[in-house]
Order: sequence, then structure tokens, then C-alpha cells
Amino acid sequence: MEAEVKKDDLMGVYKEIAEILDVDSAYKVFKELRGQQICFPQRFYDSKKVKDIVRSEYTGNNAKELARKYGYSERRIRQFLSKDNLNPQNE
Repeated sequence: MEAEVKKDDLMGVYKEIAEILDVDSAYKVFKELRGQQICFPQRFYDSKKVKDIVRSEYTGNNAKELARKYGYSERRIRQFLSKDNLNPQNE
């Protein structure tokens, strides 16, 4: 990569990446992924991991708090819990 590349010299998404990270990181993304269509999921963590964490942090009456904490609906948290017969019925 050329020595004096600035963020403003870059195309759209690479400029955004450079603003979030830096120009060198944007260049690495460009070299690895150029030409590909990429869709970023709304969830950062794997749902299986979140399910395990929710199950371990569930105290019997904190499904609503866990939903807020991990960005899931309370209904989805209850689904995670119901797999182990931990389903909170009346919170």
C-alpha cells in the first residue's frame, strides 16, 4: 500500500472501515474480500453461545433482564430456557 493514503482517498465502504478502524485495516479487508458481497448479521454472538450463557445466568426470575442484556426478545430467552425445562412461566 502507498505510504500516504488518507481515509478521504478511499471508496465508500473502505472509507467507512478506515474511519472505524484505520487505513491499514481497510486495505487488509480490501485485499481479502474485494469483489464479494457481504451481509453482516444483526447479532454479533453465536446464538448457541448466548443460549449457554443465558442458561447459566438465569436465576428463576430474570428473563427480562437477560433479554435486554443480550439483545433478544424475552420470548426468545424463554425459548432458550425451555430446552432445559427452565421455562419461566410467571415472571
